[in-house]
Amino acid sequence: MIYPWRVREGAYRFMGQRLKYPIQVDQRMDGQICRITITDYTIKDNIQPQYHDELEKDHLYQIEVLGITDREFLVLHSQLSDLKEDLVVFDENGNKIFG
Repeated sequence: MIYPWRVREGAYRFMGQRLKYPIQVDQRMDGQICRITITDYTIKDNIQPQYHDELEKDHLYQIEVLGITDREFLVLHSQLSDLKEDLVVFDENGNKIFG
């Protein structure tokens, strides 16, 4: 599995204040590497109405954070950093293959 993203520090607080259901985030996600698993979440259905205009050009994703197996999280694209050259790849058993 390829984990090409890092969740920005502070994303937990940022998302928790904007999501309709803040239980969809966890402070364990901050600063961790992740991969996007679902891309079709909408701002309108998942973000509090007062933030719709501010975030209308952003995208909301469900992510899997490496090492957290009990759940996945919702995060805006603006709260992710592309790892680019620091790409990390793990096999299905969680063994690091590259990076």
